[in-house]
Amino acid sequence: MSVAQRGGTDADLARVRALCDLKRYDDAAGLARRAVGLDGANAHAWCLLAQAELGRGDHHAALAAASGARSLEPENEWPHRLAAYALERLGRHDEAVRSAREAVRLGPHGWQAHVTLARLLSNTRSASAEALRIAERALTLAPHETQAHLTFAIASEASGRPDEAEAAVRRALELDPQDAAAHNELARLHLRRARFGRVDRLATAATTFGTAVRLDPRETIIRRNLDAVLYSFLRRTSWYVLIVAAAAARFFANSSPPGRLVPVLLLGVPGLFAWRFWSGLTPPLQGYLRDLVLGRRLRFTMILLALSVAFLAGGVVIPALTYLSFWPAILARISLRRQATRAGAISVDRERGVRMLLWLLTGGLALAALLLFGGVEGLSGAAGLLAGLLCAGGSVTAFLAVRHRSATR
Repeated sequence: MSVAQRGGTDADLARVRALCDLKRYDDAAGLARRAVGLDGANAHAWCLLAQAELGRGDHHAALAAASGARSLEPENEWPHRLAAYALERLGRHDEAVRSAREAVRLGPHGWQAHVTLARLLSNTRSASAEALRIAERALTLAPHETQAHLTFAIASEASGRPDEAEAAVRRALELDPQDAAAHNELARLHLRRARFGRVDRLATAATTFGTAVRLDPRETIIRRNLDAVLYSFLRRTSWYVLIVAAAAARFFANSSPPGRLVPVLLLGVPGLFAWRFWSGLTPPLQGYLRDLVLGRRLRFTMILLALSVAFLAGGVVIPALTYLSFWPAILARISLRRQATRAGAISVDRERGVRMLLWLLTGGLALAALLLFGGVEGLSGAAGLLAGLLCAGGSVTAFLAVRHRSATR
C-alpha cells in the first residue's frame, strides 16, 4: 500500500469513528468496508467494521469482522471484546464470556474489557458476585467514566442491591446528565421497583424512559422500553377491571339494587390508578399515551374495556349485564398481551417477566377458584375463598421453588 493510500485509509477510519459516535452505523459500516478492502491487514479497520455492524444489528457480520481482527492481532483485547458482544447477541453466552475473559487477560488495566465481562456475567444469577467484583475493578480503573458506573449499577442490581445500583446510576448522571443510557438504566430500576400498586414508580419509569428517548431518538431499545412501561400500565389497568368484573359476577349480580352499586364504586380503583399514572407523566408523554390508546392498534382492546365498564354500570339496572362484563375484560387482557408482543414491548428483561407471569398465575388460579368453587352447590362462599387461597398458596410455593432453582443454576 502506498503512503497516499494509507493516508486515505487513516482518514476513512477517523470518519468511521466519528460516524459511530453519531450512531450513523450504516454509513460507518460502508466506509469501514471500503477501508478493509483497501487494507485487509489493518486490524483497527476490522474492529471499527465490527463496531459499526454491532450498531446496525448485524451480529453475524460483527462476529466475522471481530474474528478477522483477532486473527491479525490475537494479543489485542479489542477484537476479543467486540466478539464477546456479538456472541452474546447471537445467544452464545458461554462463548461470549470466554471471549470477554480473554479480553481481560490481555488488557488487565483496560476498563472497557472489565465492563464487558461484568455485564455478561450479570446476566447469570450464579455469577452475580463475580460480576460485582469485576465491575468494582472497572470503576477503580475509570472512576470518571459513565459506563463504568452504569456497569457497577447493573452488577449491583443483579446481586440484589437496588439502592447501590440507583446510587451508581445517579453518579453516572452527575458525570453526564445527557447520557441516554444512564437515564434508560435509571428507568429500568424504577420499573423493577414498580410493584403492582406502585403507580408512582411506574409513572417515574415512563417519564425517565421518555427523557432517554428524547436524548437518543435513534436508539430503538430505549423506545421499546418506553412502550413496555405504557403497555404495563394498560395491562395493570385491565387487570383491575377484570378483578372488579369477576367479583361483580360472583358476588353482586343477584344482590339488591344498592348492592349492585358496589362494582360501580369499585371501578374507582382502576380509575384512580389510571389517573395517578396519567398525572405523573409529562405533557409529551401524555400525548404519546393518548395516541397509543386511541390508535388503530389498540382500538379493539379499548372497545372491549369500555364494554366491560359499560356492562358493570348497566348491571345496576339490568343484572344480566353484570355477568357479561367479565368476558370483554378477559378478552381485553388477551388482546393487550398480543399487541404488546407485536410491539416488542412485553418486558424490559426476561427474568422479571417470568416472575410477573408466575405471580399472575397465582392470582389467576385464586380467581378461578373463587368463581368455580364458590358456585358449587353446598359449598359456601367462605369455602370458595379458602379454595382460592389454597390455590394461591400452591402457586406461591411453585414460584419460590422455580426462583430457588434458577438461583442455583
